[in-house]
Amino acid sequence: MGVVYDRNLTIRSVIENLSDVGLPEGEPEITEVKVPGLITVKDACLLITYRENTEGGAVFSTVKIEDDTVSVQRRGAISFDMHFGEADECGIYRIEPYAFDYQLHTLKIRKEFERAVGKLDIFYELRIGGAQKKVCFSLCAEAK
Repeated sequence: MGVVYDRNLTIRSVIENLSDVGLPEGEPEITEVKVPGLITVKDACLLITYRENTEGGAVFSTVKIEDDTVSVQRRGAISFDMHFGEADECGIYRIEPYAFDYQLHTLKIRKEFERAVGKLDIFYELRIGGAQKKVCFSLCAEAK
């Protein structure tokens, strides 16, 4: 089962639209939410779960950190599974009633946790619905 910690989480994403030649276009889309969450520590794995309310409804998220990989699963008003690591990833991103295919390429993963307190940063390139984007996803966990 592992040890479960109650934490305050800050989730932030910065999304830049890229031109055909890979240069940023326009202003980046920045979102940041603060939510309560749980972090389960078992062996070398961290499992972070939280719920956030979006304009379209509730979204339940699970972030699994293992060795050099990170998996993000979201269900609810937004639905997708993304895996970050050495291999490129393809999948479907759903915001009901729409669905978009995506491809992602992980650029860098930085993680630093001690006793379920710390920070995760994922830098990646994303092609979704034909649009090219550069994304920085950050998750910060603090003790309550």
